Amino acid sequence: MPSSERSGGSSQLKEVIAKILENRPEDPVSFLADYFDSLGDKIDRVSKAYQQICLTHYTKPAFANNIMIAYDILAQSKVTMAMDRRMKLSRKDTGKQVKGINGITYMELLNLMCKEFPPVVRDKLYKKIRCRDFEVIRFDVFKSSIFTCLVLKDFLSQCEGLFMVLDGQKSGKIDRVLSDAVVHQLHEAVKNTSNMPSSSVFLQLTAFFKGSSDKRQLGQEDFVIMAADAFLAKVREFDFNLDPPWHTDSRYYVHTTY
Repeated sequence: MPSSERSGGSSQLKEVIAKILENRPEDPVSFLADYFDSLGDKIDRVSKAYQQICLTHYTKPAFANNIMIAYDILAQSKVTMAMDRRMKLSRKDTGKQVKGINGITYMELLNLMCKEFPPVVRDKLYKKIRCRDFEVIRFDVFKSSIFTCLVLKDFLSQCEGLFMVLDGQKSGKIDRVLSDAVVHQLHEAVKNTSNMPSSSVFLQLTAFFKGSSDKRQLGQEDFVIMAADAFLAKVREFDFNLDPPWHTDSRYYVHTTY
């Protein structure tokens, strides 16, 4: 066997062992079966699902059908329910084969969805919507998570546009006091679920900016990260201490409000 193949196999084995130690599933055999099944054509299936999701904007009627197709693409293989130490899952449900997506495939898709996000923003989002490798992702949480990623992507794009409006001198920097005031307004806008165009925000804050003597400045990426916190504050993390039945989709709801 070529050394490159031996090296690849060794690396894969180390990754599997690391995942078992990290997740500590009650049924390691089923966990390994799901893991290796997801490796087979996972990359191809994830790419196809991603392309399906990106066919149309999430505000279009066709999006609902596209996301169902994307889920079916990823859910071609059955996954095994595993006991999660944080949940009171009855042992009769452990080991059941159900149609769904495991956490490995789910996170691969999220990585594609969020590949252009600032790392800090992506990490904060993942703290809200990520799952463990062996958990089964039902359609409701899949749809909610993908929708959250897409809306956040649009929100970040709007924030970048807002920064360009505020950066009238095209220096790549804006006054820190102005940026703090804008971010505060964004928090209020998101909280009240109202739409506030970039130009309106700029006009409302111009007078405040002129009266400021603080000349600290902020770059675009830092501004976008600060603004993203306004959005992420509306994404509620699932409480793993809840005890809904495993067979219901409520186990996997990502509660998001806009």
